[in-house]
Formats: sequence, structure tokens, C-alpha cells
Amino acid sequence: MIDESHNLSNVATLNNRLARLLARQSQALILASATPHNGRKESFAELVRLLDPSAVRPDGELVKEELKRPRGTPPPAQHRGS
Repeated sequence: MIDESHNLSNVATLNNRLARLLARQSQALILASATPHNGRKESFAELVRLLDPSAVRPDGELVKEELKRPRGTPPPAQHRGS
């Protein structure tokens, strides 16, 4: 569990680097903060990326299908036309 998680949204900070390390080594991660979100799309994307890296594209866009999938479950198989 990481409190004051609003401090993690800047990828250039040591806080963010530590959070990324912990996220990779943990089965579960809880981010908590009583500070209101700053409204920046990039900040929100970085917090989501800590919880599930596959839910955010490199350009910062959220992948809606990944957000709906429970963490740790494999993505559905891609169906190909014949």
C-alpha cells in the first residue's frame, strides 16, 4: 500500500521509480491519497500504469479493454478472419 500516491505521477521522481519497483515485485498494489487529482491526463495515466502497465499505451492513452479486465487474468484470444 502506498499512501500519498499523488506524489507518484511524475515519472522523473525517485518516488515514482520506487513505486514501479514495488509494483513489479508485488502481487497487489493499493494506491491511496486524500489529495484531489490534478486533472492532468498524463498524471492519471501514470497512476493507472503503476497498477496495470498493459492498461496504458506508450502515448498515455488508456486501453479500455485492459481496464475492464481483472489484473492477472490473460487477455482474451484474438479472433482472426479466415
